[in-house]
Amino acid sequence: KSTFYRIQCNVSVGGVFLLRNFAVNKSDILKLIFRSIFCLIICLFTVSLLLAVAAFFISKINFSYEHLLPLTAFICGVSAFADGFLISRWQKENGMFWGIFAALLIIILIYLFSVYYGNFSFSSVLFLKTVIALISGAIGGILGVNVN
Repeated sequence: KSTFYRIQCNVSVGGVFLLRNFAVNKSDILKLIFRSIFCLIICLFTVSLLLAVAAFFISKINFSYEHLLPLTAFICGVSAFADGFLISRWQKENGMFWGIFAALLIIILIYLFSVYYGNFSFSSVLFLKTVIALISGAIGGILGVNVN
């Protein structure tokens, strides 16, 4: 027997409220949880892989500190693009949503690690990384759904 949950969504578009009731099956919620955990694993893997490759090359060449921030912003963007692309290919629908979701997971992971290691501060670079990741994730998600 399936259990349905009633969800009411209140959306205002141009001052006009659109009320929408819909039923969500318990198995749909479990699928969403599974998909979210799978997305988190993919995001952890790609960010870790790209950062490890970057760390290897940084250690082999003479790399100045002022180039480190643009490099990490670039890695965030590439990782968000790749994650959005891969996840939306797997989902086969809602590419922009899954791309932005993957980018948000990456940004949250970066925030959590920076808080844990004591290097967290709100700055324009952090905002720039967030914007780059969100845009790259959305583009990757759109391309992942539409490219054959």
